[in-house]
Amino acid sequence: MVSEDDWRIRRQGDYLKGKTFYFHEFAQWSDTWDHEHCEFCWRSFSDQDGDEHNGYSTLDDFTWVCPQCFNDFKDVYSFNLLSESTFSGKTVLDVLRKEIGQFQNEDLYRYERMINLLKKMLEADMNSRPMSLTPVLIQTLPMSDEEPIIEMHDQLAIRLESGEPNKVLQTITELSKNDSLISEANDKQMMLYIKIADEM
Repeated sequence: MVSEDDWRIRRQGDYLKGKTFYFHEFAQWSDTWDHEHCEFCWRSFSDQDGDEHNGYSTLDDFTWVCPQCFNDFKDVYSFNLLSESTFSGKTVLDVLRKEIGQFQNEDLYRYERMINLLKKMLEADMNSRPMSLTPVLIQTLPMSDEEPIIEMHDQLAIRLESGEPNKVLQTITELSKNDSLISEANDKQMMLYIKIADEM
């Protein structure tokens, strides 16, 4: 039983309650992003000796929890485990809202997190509805009270008649390769997000 004053608790319930996790081997995102930390005890995940090599992550591979902390907090924060029924009957937008969460209470989602999540939906029996996808560049300033800089690129918006996971994945992958977006993101040090609008 975890006590309310457990040293590992730092308001994780604000963003992790009810999230779905899956157990897998750690894999680094890039040459410069070579490790992660448990969201509770801060234990390291990497391919280095002495670190955790396997653990639980959210479906976008963004947040990691070590096995011990997962077992300690799974009931406290109502964690779910990935199963065949996780996505059944849901739309892509339903899953994004639940598993990633919205940026500033809007349907804006970071591109890399969407990619990782969508790959896990490809074989699922899901509902499909028309939607539009608009690339958005966002620059956030860490440890600052300034509002983030948000640049909408409506001219590149794409409407999908069927919001199936594979079509959404293909579309946002193509958007991420747009030369003008890449150039602007690099010049201004901005991150690519995707704004989704339900067309029903």
